[in-house]
Parts: sequence; C-alpha cells; structure tokens
Amino acid sequence: MVSLIKGKDYKAQSKTMVSNGGLFSTEFFKNKDGGPLNSGTYTVSIIVPYAAVQTDSVKKIIGKHGELLTGRYVRSESGGNIVDYKTSIVIKQEEDVKKHQAHGSQTKDSIRAMMGEPSQVKRGANGKETWIYIIRPGEEDFPIYRLLAGYRSVNGFVFTFDKNGILK
Repeated sequence: MVSLIKGKDYKAQSKTMVSNGGLFSTEFFKNKDGGPLNSGTYTVSIIVPYAAVQTDSVKKIIGKHGELLTGRYVRSESGGNIVDYKTSIVIKQEEDVKKHQAHGSQTKDSIRAMMGEPSQVKRGANGKETWIYIIRPGEEDFPIYRLLAGYRSVNGFVFTFDKNGILK
C-alpha cells in the first residue's frame, strides 16, 4: 500500500502489485476535484502489511509470517514482519515552475528545486557537470517535463552546467 499525505489537507492511498525485480507503480494521485496535486511537501508512505492478509503467491515469497522479509525498513511485530518506509517529496505545479524560470538563468539550485536530486552526475575535466534524470514509466506527461522538453533525452533529461553552475 502506498499513501501520499500532505498534513491534514490531503491523504490518498493506492494498492500496488510488485513485479519481478521488485518494481511497482501506483495509480496517479489526484486532488479531490480530480485535478493535479497542489504544490507542496508530501509524505510518501510504503507499507507491506502482515503476511496473513497477503495472497498465497505473496506468502510463498515473503514467508508465512513475513520472516523472509529483510532490510532496514522491515519491522518485526506480534503479527509478523512488515515493511514500513516513509520519505518526503516536493511537488511543484506548472505555474510555480514558470514563475521560477522567469527569474533568469537556470542554475543547479533551480533545476534541483524543480526536479529533485539527479539520478546520475557526471563531471568533466573542464569544470562542466552533467545531471541525468531518468523518467519512470507513467511519468512521461508530467507538466514539469513538458516545460523542460528542450533537455529531454530518450528516457529522461540531461542538464549540463558550466563551471559557474549555470545551465547551458
């Protein structure tokens, strides 16, 4: 189960199916009116509940009581092991990004504010730095990505900064 929470203003949940390799996806989270989420900081919570409520095929993988689950986010409770992970994300609406862009040259800080941390960073001998962001399936049409289409590569975005940290 994946939950997305923004204080008392927003809470939504989505059941997921995990595929081979441990990948999963959720449905798109939307505002109460069906539109895109408002800008702000949200908490993402991922919970794998007790094995007792899982299907037999899942129990074969995680064990009758979740005993085959391991890792730093696994918690042992009286009903068995569960997975409990939380993190924060920042969501920016298209108009917020446009306001940010109107203030001049894009810098590392402005790209980080819009996109978060890059998937990869490559540094060149000439002081240039390249940031690579990978787009996951289902994210191709996010409004932020349409704004940055000029930096789009096959499966993500590539931003190159000069030695002063200004986007080229």
